Amino acid sequence: MKIKVLSEETILKIAAGEVVERPASVVKELADNAIDAGAKTISIEVFNGGLDSIIVSDDGEGMSPEDLPMAVRRHSTSKISRSEDLYNISTMGFRGEALASIGAVSKMTIATRRREDVAGSSLEVVGGEQGEVKPAASPEGTRIEVRDLFFNTPARKKFLRKSSTEFAAIAEVVHQLLVAKPGIRFKLYHNGKNVLSSPGSGSLRDAIACLAGTAIADNLLECYGSARGYAISGYIVSPVFHRSNRAMQYFTVNNRPVSLRLAGSALERAYHTLLPVNRYPIAFLNLEVPSSQVDVNVHPAKREVKFSDASLIFSLVFRACTDALTTFAAAPPGYPAEQPLTSHRITVPAASASPQAYKMQPGGKQVVQEALDIPPVALGEDYTILG
Repeated sequence: MKIKVLSEETILKIAAGEVVERPASVVKELADNAIDAGAKTISIEVFNGGLDSIIVSDDGEGMSPEDLPMAVRRHSTSKISRSEDLYNISTMGFRGEALASIGAVSKMTIATRRREDVAGSSLEVVGGEQGEVKPAASPEGTRIEVRDLFFNTPARKKFLRKSSTEFAAIAEVVHQLLVAKPGIRFKLYHNGKNVLSSPGSGSLRDAIACLAGTAIADNLLECYGSARGYAISGYIVSPVFHRSNRAMQYFTVNNRPVSLRLAGSALERAYHTLLPVNRYPIAFLNLEVPSSQVDVNVHPAKREVKFSDASLIFSLVFRACTDALTTFAAAPPGYPAEQPLTSHRITVPAASASPQAYKMQPGGKQVVQEALDIPPVALGEDYTILG
């Protein structure tokens, strides 16, 4: 078989496949860009689970008409300039691939304006084909609309799930960012309905209350510790609350949401005598790691990182969680067991409801309790499951 050089269109679609897996990938990349632009408020509007359109608007610094066409080209970025910068990354994005990849498999429109500019500018990219930059009436910041995702790659589109499943994945991305960046106000809409508005107060406790409800926020145990330039901070939740899965374990590294099985293992080791079998703790933890000791460029979607000293990470998480749980176990009798646990209505589809859950009192005594599973999406004062 003869070797051929791939066309630029094919190269773009292959690259897009690594960055854009589903609508949630689009939301993550666009929200990351908004965070890097210094946004204080990020609005995410989703229609039909992102299958029809996704609109991400921010009040960040915006782009100039000259920078706008550069932003949608592959490997164009303002965040790094040389290979050495990869070992000292402080931004959410850094590869310069997101907008080019999204534009290659969708119909994308960008409208943007800097504070110092009188008028804004707009640009449309359809299936990788870039249009002309045009003047546009635009508020300060950037608005990006992505329509008909995978319209030109039907093989990819057929693997998308139903609308509710795709939206649940989008909501989880927003939850991760909300925990990682509590100083930013996030607003999430689905089919025109506001389903989440975070306070953006800068308080992790406030962000947790928005995400999981006040019952969880009122039962937080503070975690902190440091060793050899590494540090951990955040909260775990008292063993009064636990789940049938790991969906409420949120880990960030230098305030970047990541999948961190190592930290999850340490967390669960700390709880292993306090929870029933096949029940999992709830946690919201951030690790501060020197940039030279962590590699964030090991996963196409930046979901995983690599540490130079993994054993230190495990030890730090385990010790901090164990210390917090020891404080809980030493609390006066009746705390928090006598605290009201059903002050918020919990709406759970019948198929998802657990026949029983467990409440743990200090000292490890196990008591059967009305369902305490906290689903991953909280709407106002109610807990609810999407899809």
